[in-house]
Amino acid sequence: MKKTFYKRLSAAVLALAISCTACGGSGAQTEQTQATETTATSVTEVSATTMRLAKHEGALSVEDGKGAMLEPRENMKVYSGYQMQTEETSFAWIDLDSVKLAKMDETTEVEIQKENKDLELRLKSGGLFFYVAEPLEDDETMKVSTSTIIVGIRGTSGWVETESEEQSSVYILEGTVEIHTEEEAEPILLSGGNKAVVTHGEDANVQISVSAFPAVDIPEYIVEEVEQNEELAGEIFEMSGLDVPNAYAAGEAYQTIRDEYLAALNVGDEGYFNHLEQFPNTDPEAMRLHYMYQENVYHAYYDLDHNGTEELLIGLGQNDHIRLADVFAYDGTSAVRVLDEHVFGERARLTLRQDGTIYLQASGSAATGNVTLWQLDDSGCKAEEIFEYFYDYQMVEQEQYRLIGGTIDDMISEAEFNEIMEEHKEKQDIPWRYLDTDEMIPVQKMDAMSAYEAILADYRNACAVESSTWMSNSESYNMTYGHLGTETLFYHHMGGGSSKLFYAYHDVDGNGTDELFIGSGQNAEDAYVSTMFAFDGQQAVMLADMLFEVLNDGTVLRSGNGGGIEQILQLDENGAAFVEKEGTGIERNSMIFGQKFAEQGGIVSYNWQSLN
Repeated sequence: MKKTFYKRLSAAVLALAISCTACGGSGAQTEQTQATETTATSVTEVSATTMRLAKHEGALSVEDGKGAMLEPRENMKVYSGYQMQTEETSFAWIDLDSVKLAKMDETTEVEIQKENKDLELRLKSGGLFFYVAEPLEDDETMKVSTSTIIVGIRGTSGWVETESEEQSSVYILEGTVEIHTEEEAEPILLSGGNKAVVTHGEDANVQISVSAFPAVDIPEYIVEEVEQNEELAGEIFEMSGLDVPNAYAAGEAYQTIRDEYLAALNVGDEGYFNHLEQFPNTDPEAMRLHYMYQENVYHAYYDLDHNGTEELLIGLGQNDHIRLADVFAYDGTSAVRVLDEHVFGERARLTLRQDGTIYLQASGSAATGNVTLWQLDDSGCKAEEIFEYFYDYQMVEQEQYRLIGGTIDDMISEAEFNEIMEEHKEKQDIPWRYLDTDEMIPVQKMDAMSAYEAILADYRNACAVESSTWMSNSESYNMTYGHLGTETLFYHHMGGGSSKLFYAYHDVDGNGTDELFIGSGQNAEDAYVSTMFAFDGQQAVMLADMLFEVLNDGTVLRSGNGGGIEQILQLDENGAAFVEKEGTGIERNSMIFGQKFAEQGGIVSYNWQSLN
């Protein structure tokens, strides 16, 4: 979020800058026309009849087409070849006509080129906001150019930033534009709520990154314009779902939470835990894990309830494995925690779901625990419970999930619970940022093998821990390495590390992508399969941890503690989750687990390789 000295514009100033129809004041010069060849490689497209410097604040330099310096004044006509430059805490409004506005950010340099109805604003440095309230005529164009992109618009609002000679960014608030580069034959369509970052590398290599952006990223000089224009604010909310004025205020409130976390990180563990009262908005468990395992603290913005104002997420972990620790909302005055109490913990996994719900799985032991699902209430500031279940995988019966506050009739099986959770799938692509800089964490697109290598590396790190240390701090290590499954590592360290771990690949569903299996035993010949991972297109996800077997036809059998078969499964069409398999000829709870089934082609034989 860009921090600048905040100055609110009066409604009168806005009217002058964006909708004044009496812009042809006395003393106007005869318009000059200088046909100038366009040489920039990046541009934003509209046309204008009369151009004027409607207003400026702070220091502004104006140079005409012949290089002469001019004294800027309100309502001053500007012509082709003019150049303008703002200094720090300075801004300038260029009125193109009654329905077209450009506003220069501080420390911004712009050159104007105009020929007939073709206008180009060459952005040499800084940022430039544009608002075209009405669609252009067919013969009109307006171009805002940098050194890397060409953006064609017909009536929209947004802004362009140039970070360097090699990189420029375009943000669209409402409407749709076309982005062109010299290297790309086809334009990129960019619609409201999205940004495009174009970077020119070596050997004419160009990288184009398109993604959504939160309202808190909108610079303050643009927020001021939106606040003063209800029509524009409404169009942005309708098109992009961004409540710009409210979301920006929320961003200011969230900054206090981030500052508190930064202060907590700077005082060290003793300074933090001896003065907890000074850090009421931080999560003590997250901070403990940070100090114990040197895990990083991150933040992200995401609009859980789609009301136009993002919530603040706090995360803990490393770049490739970040866990949700806390959620804050904006109540119109300050940032407030949406959950009534701290729920993040070593045996508690908090996750954000794709539908904006918040899910908690808190284990009391290896086989028991509670699961809770919340959604934001009508105020958008507090989480209200949808359900809470107690689960017990030691139960022989199928009904392993009991609704808290319910009756025996409310008990459901694990398969039924998983079917409920299909409507609340986990959100994988949270846009995490570094806590102190607001910079996005680079998203590394992995293939399956790279994702599995990351899992194997984590296993090796987990195995490197002294078993006595692991067992005396098992809850902490289970939280840190929970994505690997707790059972395999627990039994490995419980035996003092005497058993070895192995890994193997096998394509269970025959879709061309292997699954990863972890095995345990004294040697490769007697190793048994203990954990299974699949690739979901972004990362490796654990599907089973102990008490399962895979058959050659792709059937997966999951047993209970009593030894009987409790679930007969197969991978779904995406190859990244289990679904119930029907018509196998295998009867539940009637066969000894581990028996080879001739009609299914037998149990998979793994080519085990040593892991540790």
